[in-house]
Amino acid sequence: MYKGNDRRSYEVRSRIPRVQPVRQKPSGLAILLAVVIGAALLLGAGYLGAFLATASDKKSELTAIIYQDPGKFEENLSGVSYTGSELGTVKAAELAKRSIVDIDAANAGRGSGVIIAVSAGGDGGNEDAAYIVTNSHVVEGAGNVTVTFPGGTRCDAEWAKGDATSDIAVIKVNVDCAAIGAAQAVFGQVAPQAGQQIIAVGNPLGNLGGSVAGGMIAAASRQVSIDGRTMELIQLDIALNQGNSGGGLFDLRGALIGIVNAKSLAEGVEGIGFAIPLDNVMEVASAIMENGYVPGRADEDVLKFKEVVSGGAMASGLYVSDNSGSDSVPEGALLVSADGEKISTKAQWVALIARKKANETIKIEYAKDGEVTTETITLPEKTSCDWEYRRG
Repeated sequence: MYKGNDRRSYEVRSRIPRVQPVRQKPSGLAILLAVVIGAALLLGAGYLGAFLATASDKKSELTAIIYQDPGKFEENLSGVSYTGSELGTVKAAELAKRSIVDIDAANAGRGSGVIIAVSAGGDGGNEDAAYIVTNSHVVEGAGNVTVTFPGGTRCDAEWAKGDATSDIAVIKVNVDCAAIGAAQAVFGQVAPQAGQQIIAVGNPLGNLGGSVAGGMIAAASRQVSIDGRTMELIQLDIALNQGNSGGGLFDLRGALIGIVNAKSLAEGVEGIGFAIPLDNVMEVASAIMENGYVPGRADEDVLKFKEVVSGGAMASGLYVSDNSGSDSVPEGALLVSADGEKISTKAQWVALIARKKANETIKIEYAKDGEVTTETITLPEKTSCDWEYRRG
């Protein structure tokens, strides 16, 4: 399914209410579960930590090729290997779990990730590096990012970079730390179809790493609004929980076809989840690995705003606080509309700019000193990720 920069366009629209990322933040329940699981392990009930069973003193043979042909993947695995044929849920899960990691993002939450590449001398350095894809919302704002690999090895990330528009982040880890028990995911070659059986592998509740959930694809393509951004997603009929965000969606061949990122929490709704298609994931992840950002994105900071929520001497809305990106709109001006859309919150502004490309123009209507003025501004390219974490 993943074929370089090919990106499908989906037209189906969804009005499912209250869709939100399935991130995991530390909670009393999470702490209690950690204590219970730790006690269980001490008593020998190792099945709760079954994902640790692949631990080995031998360094796994991770490939140095970013875009690997799944047909050549057998040599990197022992036991179950990719065959191109459906393996059934048990064997598909065994194959898939070798590429799944647990992520602990201090001050942000806990989630899951997928090993997508190992590159020699990546990021301008001389060392090998393992690259992991997860959701931007899993690690955004983290004070430290720690990754636990299938063999049980815990590694501090060298860096993490996230793109909020796509909800994709890439984490870089030193491969010498990561290698034990780990393997790069096999990339799916068959496009998702409604009714197809799938499995999701991740870290629900932030404490149950390597968990497997089964279900089916409810719709191969949906346009869903999450946090004000419209995304093209695979709709899933599957049980997802907090902490599953960033985990892998796999077909029964054991091949990665998407990254889990959201579920519906509307009252009376059960088992409706969403995943980002692999094509879209790799388009963004590849750009971050190669450039450090996603080329072509329009920069919403062409104008910076102070958001006033209620009353006082100022009316509610967005006031220009920094016009260094386009001085044709004066500081202190109240934004009225952009491209004909009424804009009164920062979220509305970000959502509008996310639909634009670098060097496009937009028509800004603003109020200043009792007068309403219209200006056309050009959107510059955003040459950085939305956020970045670097170790040390």
